Amino acid sequence: MSKLVKKSGLTLKNLAKKADRITTKSVGHLKQVLWGRLDNAHRVRRQIIGWVLMMAVLIGLAGLQFVWYRAAHETVAFGRGGTFVEATLGRISNLNPIYATTNSELVVARLVFSGLFRHDTSGNIKMDLARSVTISEEGLVYDVELRQGIRWHDGEKLSAEDVVFTLEVIQDPRSRSLLHGRWRDVEVEQIDEYTVRFRLPSVYAAFEELLTFAVIPKHILGDVEIEHLREHSFGVNPVGTGPFNFGMIQTVGRESERIVHLTANEYYHGGRARLDRFLVHAFETREGILAAVNSARVSGTAELTLWDEEDVRSNRIHVRQAMTNSGVFAFLNNRSDTLSDARVRRAVRYGLDMELIRSDLVGVLPLDWPILEGQVDFELPEFRGEHNLERAKELIEAAGLEIREGRVVDDYGVQVRLRIATIMNENFERVVREMERQLLSIGFAVDVLIGEIDSGGGMSGQDFLQDVVMARSYDILVYEIEMGMDPDGFVYYHSSQRGAAGMNLSEYSSLVADDLLVSARAMLDPAMRRVKREGFLVRWNEDVPAIGLFQTGITYFHNRDVRIFSEDVRMVTGLDRFSDVIYWGASRGTVHRTP
Repeated sequence: MSKLVKKSGLTLKNLAKKADRITTKSVGHLKQVLWGRLDNAHRVRRQIIGWVLMMAVLIGLAGLQFVWYRAAHETVAFGRGGTFVEATLGRISNLNPIYATTNSELVVARLVFSGLFRHDTSGNIKMDLARSVTISEEGLVYDVELRQGIRWHDGEKLSAEDVVFTLEVIQDPRSRSLLHGRWRDVEVEQIDEYTVRFRLPSVYAAFEELLTFAVIPKHILGDVEIEHLREHSFGVNPVGTGPFNFGMIQTVGRESERIVHLTANEYYHGGRARLDRFLVHAFETREGILAAVNSARVSGTAELTLWDEEDVRSNRIHVRQAMTNSGVFAFLNNRSDTLSDARVRRAVRYGLDMELIRSDLVGVLPLDWPILEGQVDFELPEFRGEHNLERAKELIEAAGLEIREGRVVDDYGVQVRLRIATIMNENFERVVREMERQLLSIGFAVDVLIGEIDSGGGMSGQDFLQDVVMARSYDILVYEIEMGMDPDGFVYYHSSQRGAAGMNLSEYSSLVADDLLVSARAMLDPAMRRVKREGFLVRWNEDVPAIGLFQTGITYFHNRDVRIFSEDVRMVTGLDRFSDVIYWGASRGTVHRTP
């Protein structure tokens, strides 16, 4: 054993000596081939620098190639997902599209429900729930076939029964629908499970425009009494066929400020929206909306005007404008004691300096006629309604009134009083205040009523609609109307549309105008339609049922990190901004380009 230990010790010593010799030789070799030759490096410094630079260039080119490749084959775009929050103005009390009146309610109705037809991004009418339309040779019968396979958000199947039921509700005066006047004389019947027949009393070339009404479900509301339909729970829990499903209504802060939560309809017949959720935040005031925009609590809003742009502090907010086929008019109540005489109506028009009235407005275009230039293919006649105070006074006296000491008085010496009404809006209010000033200078006494959309201290939008507009409780109403794609003034100026259920806001009645309006509707020949429309313009100018003020549009404030409607979209109404809502986006990501 001792021999073995002694032998192992000798072995370890030998190994240690060998390791020392190897280390010594290695260090010596390094000194010889590397450290010893460092002094010679200065002789080849140019070659070394060149080599280093060449490698840097190669690495840089490789990096640029990678960047160029990504730029050519990848891009940052809006993809699927995300939440869009739109701020709207007005209370949310009824989301049934038949009763929706405030901007907040109308926005939700547009996103949740569908119509037989809708406007596309070019402003043209196209089929939505409808699959095909067959028109009879005489143009009086329309057979509309529905798309098959469309389901309500609760899973039930859409059928022709739903369309017929919706129109029966609209046509029933007990429903108090504002669409009643448009459908009063149209017969509707179900042909089969997916076909509805419309029979018109006379030819109407633009009938398809009427087929944009929102369809409501019979399987939910069919057993509800018409008188109780407005109060039904459907108004706060709607079921539609549109691009978004109703989720819930969330109350924020005070009871009247609410958020409607909508989710993408996975089975929408137009294609699933890119957004996962769409929230409609209903505010009480425009000040509240402005604060929400500045604090980035909302993605966008159409409720502000260019007047508000200077109050937007965030540099992340962009503004996009688009004109619509909507106009603001001063409707002169032909049934009021003062304005029943056409000479007084003409006097009011001559007494108003329209250039001055319009000079303080923003984001609008002048509007003189009840037809927009873009609606017709002919040049509108020169407007004959220039400002002329002397002519105004002559007409006032010709109507049997007198001007005493600068005051317009009746036979009893009482100053004639005009009541002007409008809804809360910066441009509307500026127009009304300037009209008030000018009418006072003529000699009229003037009262101004402004219906407020907020809930504090004023008349609400709903009250204004019912108690002022529908009741015709005004002498002059400054109000915005939708003029549509087709320049059809029937709804606003035909005598059949007078009364609370109609939209003849002037209570205008003229046999000549009635005949021209009906004839223009029935003419399929463009040249003959032009003749009738020009004739109506002449009569409208003489009778002065309304005074044109300005054409409106929408001013959309939005966060730059979201995608909204296209810049080249053509809108008939402000709600047409949602014509391409399925392509809106709120979530960016890197995607590969399509080759």
